[in-house]
Amino acid sequence: MALSKEEETQRLILLGAISQLDEAERNEIYALKDKFLGVFKTATKPELAMAALGLASADAQK
Repeated sequence: MALSKEEETQRLILLGAISQLDEAERNEIYALKDKFLGVFKTATKPELAMAALGLASADAQK
């Protein structure tokens, strides 16, 4: 699925911010991203994985 212009802009802004972090933090972010993508690949529908990620994010902020 292609990103909208707004989504691609947000992605580029995030990548720019990440590039300013030290190498260890960047590596951790990219390793976690790869783990999340692995979860998305196991979901029967992408929206189910997105819902689960949203719930996990909310739970982590408690």
